[in-house]
Amino acid sequence: MWDAPWLGSQRWTNNSCESANNLVKLALDWKPARLTELVQHLHQMVKAQYKSVERAIIGQGEFVVAEGFAHHRVRTILPMA
Repeated sequence: MWDAPWLGSQRWTNNSCESANNLVKLALDWKPARLTELVQHLHQMVKAQYKSVERAIIGQGEFVVAEGFAHHRVRTILPMA
């Protein structure tokens, strides 16, 4: 487990690693693949994670910013109709 006090209960554990491993296997349909295909899938997964982070920062999507990082939140102003 990554021991960083600011993470609180959001620490990376071996179970988190297994979950990520399962996502890669599902993306590759549990079949051996060329290294370039693996890298492309990993790149797509990371891009999707960055999108989730962006949504959390602006208060949209399914994730929220942890209180230790609340100063990174961006308040959006909705356009008037």
